[in-house]
Amino acid sequence: MVRVKVTFIGSIEVEGEPGVRVDFTSIAPSGMIEKSSEDVLYTQQMVRGLLSGLQQAGLMPKYGSPRLIVYLTESEYKALGSPQINQIYDLVFDKGIRLEKVSKEAGGSPSSQQLPLD
Repeated sequence: MVRVKVTFIGSIEVEGEPGVRVDFTSIAPSGMIEKSSEDVLYTQQMVRGLLSGLQQAGLMPKYGSPRLIVYLTESEYKALGSPQINQIYDLVFDKGIRLEKVSKEAGGSPSSQQLPLD
């Protein structure tokens, strides 16, 4: 199982019909050092801010490559639940590939909606 996030949604033509491209990118745990001096933490924040600015300006690629790219017709996109940017899914490999939508409910416990990719 891999946790992925929707990072790109774009319009394309699929099999002669209007369609949607959806990119799912792996979510990696943060590499921030917890116990550090104030100078190290300040430097980490400065570097992250600088990298973020360069990425937003298009001068540097964003971290992470898409883990899964799906090309869907509009009806397939709606059947998948119309994923939106920053939605999180579990990509499960078990006799096929399955997307399980991860969401927080009022109680704070995660729930999942199974979306088979057969």
